[in-house]
Amino acid sequence: MNPEKLNAGEKVRRSLARLGEGNDSSVIISNSLRFALASVLAQLFPLLSLPLMMRTLTAQEWGFYTILVQTGSLMQVFGTTLFSQSLLHFYAATDEADRHKLIWTTVLGGAFTQAGLLGLLWIFRDSTIRAFFPNVDIPIDPAFTWAIFWWLFATFRTLLMSVAKVQERPWQVLQLTGLYGVILLPGLGLVVWADLGLVGAMQVLIAAESICALVNILLTSREFKFSFDVKSLRRGVYFSLPLLPSSLMTSLLLNADRIVLSRFASLSFQGHYALGSMVGSGMAVVVTSFWSSYSARVLAVKSSHGIYSAAQTGKEAMHLGVKILALPVIGLCLVGWPLFYLITNDHDQLATAVAASIGVATGHFCRFLTLPAQHSLFMQSRTFTMLSLSACTLAVMFIASVVLIFVLGPIAVAFAFGTAHILMAVPYYKTAGFGTHVDLPQSAILYGGLVIAAAIVAAVMLSSS
Repeated sequence: MNPEKLNAGEKVRRSLARLGEGNDSSVIISNSLRFALASVLAQLFPLLSLPLMMRTLTAQEWGFYTILVQTGSLMQVFGTTLFSQSLLHFYAATDEADRHKLIWTTVLGGAFTQAGLLGLLWIFRDSTIRAFFPNVDIPIDPAFTWAIFWWLFATFRTLLMSVAKVQERPWQVLQLTGLYGVILLPGLGLVVWADLGLVGAMQVLIAAESICALVNILLTSREFKFSFDVKSLRRGVYFSLPLLPSSLMTSLLLNADRIVLSRFASLSFQGHYALGSMVGSGMAVVVTSFWSSYSARVLAVKSSHGIYSAAQTGKEAMHLGVKILALPVIGLCLVGWPLFYLITNDHDQLATAVAASIGVATGHFCRFLTLPAQHSLFMQSRTFTMLSLSACTLAVMFIASVVLIFVLGPIAVAFAFGTAHILMAVPYYKTAGFGTHVDLPQSAILYGGLVIAAAIVAAVMLSSS
């Protein structure tokens, strides 16, 4: 076919095909885009289900459900962080004949750990319900029991998804995420039609989680040869245990701006900040997806071709990633104002949402710049060092927030996140040493300047509003 006669859709499909079949750095970007799309869908389906949930739940049931969602997210840290990270670290270095042992040890170890924690929670469910829901007068005990099963199946599905990511199968992750939505939305529609309430909604969520997990196992049935290795379990727990407080520290860091803001800003300001932060945090989805693809591919290259080849792959991928990930940050700077003008009716605080979206997105981009150093520490099993650096970054974040607030006002917390990662970039790279480090001085200066420029613009807009 004559290239000049290709339509736009065909050109895009062929470009993506070439991207996925190229060198290691191109494959990292290609897989990252697919993982990012899966992450967007995973967040989109619960958003689409909100109208259905609101129609079938009372106000008290809805409040109870939102607490269940938050509790389930926290519980999954214990079931997945311990084992999915160890699977990523050891998978490429394990002989192909023994990988099925590592996979099943990871999946079963995580599932049984979560089952044990949830079992204790179920045994003490009466005291837990009285402690957290003292004024709720609806029968929530059956729903609470169903929620425990929901959290268990969700952990199991997440662990299986981690296996697909380690094996670099982004299409499988994307397809299974789509299947989850295909089950969830019609199922909740049935709950509304039959007026099944909160328990019915829990049962639909369990069905979606369990069916996706079963399909995942069927798709990889040849590789899932049942086996359990105590040595692999012990090694994985020893490696990942220090990552638990580090993961909790990172979660706190990502929400530290809200904690600081609650002390210095009005509710109206916090509402507009939350709106902008929600848009800016879309960058976090891209960064997390890049980490999933980057880590799996670089570790595989290190296992097969050595650390020098892995470093070169990491360097090429990062340079390519910087060019691609810069576009959303620059795009928010250009289109943020008219976008939020259409979203919100309160135009007096419009600059707050714009500045928050730019600051948060830029902060996540600065976090992206330190990924090679973080991966180098991860590759060297230096988990205690990662914990120390996360704690230092959090401390710098709080200090920068307090200092900048007196200069720029409450909006400064949006840029303190980026400032913390700029200041901590040198300790990260100095501590990591050789691994997958990459030279990005110009990019660091460019986007460090973007943080400062955006902060100045925000200050000017806020002072004139």
